[in-house]
Amino acid sequence: MTAQQRAEIQECFEMLDSDGSGALDVKEILHAFGALGFTISKDAMSELMSEADPDGSGELEFDE
Repeated sequence: MTAQQRAEIQECFEMLDSDGSGALDVKEILHAFGALGFTISKDAMSELMSEADPDGSGELEFDE
């Protein structure tokens, strides 16, 4: 990944981080899916979080 690509992804991440915490919680992720026109079940969200959140914090930090 180029530095420009990483910067663009980080900009998107920061736009989704509505509370400015530096991490995306389930509510913010669900909002992003909804804004894109997708509905995701609780089971699917749990699976996504278990795969993408290796530290088990319940939030996705940018580096994750």
